[in-house]
Amino acid sequence: MTVRTMDYEQHAFDPPAEPVQAANAPRRRRTLGRLWHDNAAVTSVEYAVMLALILGVILISIKLLGSNTKALWSSNNGSLQSAGLGS
Repeated sequence: MTVRTMDYEQHAFDPPAEPVQAANAPRRRRTLGRLWHDNAAVTSVEYAVMLALILGVILISIKLLGSNTKALWSSNNGSLQSAGLGS
């Protein structure tokens, strides 16, 4: 019994003989490994979080200090007006 095989031409709609993903796998693994061990992204996220916390503390301090300063000047203004020195 003889088995006959036919040769087919590669058409545009036919899948390639080897998947393209397999050819790119070593490069993709190297890239993922490099990203996994790279600390640049982690460091920039840490800096962003620290900056946000510092800005939050500054804004809260300004608000509290501003409220206390306003109360102090209002008290001084009231004392001056009761003494007849204010307008």
